[in-house]
Amino acid sequence: MRGCNWSRGPFDDYYDHKGEFDAEIERQLADYKQRRDQSLDSPGRRRLRALESSIVNHARRAHKNILGILDNISKPNTLRRAKRTALRKLS
Repeated sequence: MRGCNWSRGPFDDYYDHKGEFDAEIERQLADYKQRRDQSLDSPGRRRLRALESSIVNHARRAHKNILGILDNISKPNTLRRAKRTALRKLS
């Protein structure tokens, strides 16, 4: 059976150089934030925003159309009228 010192072994390097690791993490985080801020208005992001906008608009129109169809289906008179119209066109 291994002792308690063995389980701390992988963390020895971290504890011995904690300041260096933390400084590197902070440096990488600052670098990430700077690059992200620079790329917020990139051509690729502009295209994605435009695509998102068109998809949302299309979904809204489709939703509105579906609600209109469902509203008509729920009205019995409209259904009867639609059946009569269809039968007349077939005759």
